[in-house]
Amino acid sequence: MEVVQTVAGVMSSLVAVVALLVAFRVELRSNTRFQAQLEQSERIARANVRPLVTIYSQAYTDLKSVKLVNRGIGTAVINAIEFSKNGRSTRNLVELFEIDREFSWQDFRRYPEGLVYLPPGETVDLVKISETHLINQNISPHNVEDILKQWQAQKTGIEVRIEYEDVLGNPQDPYVDTLN
Repeated sequence: MEVVQTVAGVMSSLVAVVALLVAFRVELRSNTRFQAQLEQSERIARANVRPLVTIYSQAYTDLKSVKLVNRGIGTAVINAIEFSKNGRSTRNLVELFEIDREFSWQDFRRYPEGLVYLPPGETVDLVKISETHLINQNISPHNVEDILKQWQAQKTGIEVRIEYEDVLGNPQDPYVDTLN
């Protein structure tokens, strides 16, 4: 009888150990599945707030501009913006133009130190000048044409670098381009 009790006790212990091992295995599998789902959710969240900053220019005969745009679906947090040409660099694109005629710019943007937020779909004129705006300043048509040509020539070769991140603090690849 004692042998039967001993065998029953050993078998009970063995069943308990196997049950414990199965429980650990199930927990490990559940944890692995949860981690995979969590990582997927994080990737989806990052994708849902991803900004895509770019610059484009308008070079029509009567309108010249450089625009900053966020083509992504999330707000861009710009922490550094730099324009450079011929060894000079600035945060304000308009400072790189040295046109030898007196006029006032139609529009331009100065970027302060610190963070700048650019919502999705937002377009900002970094610098803009048009024939109509110059004519309204009583500048002769010949001088208007000269100003616009100088602007186009001086815009060519300006290097742009923008460092930004999404609203969750994830750094994005810097935007780097040379205007032509």
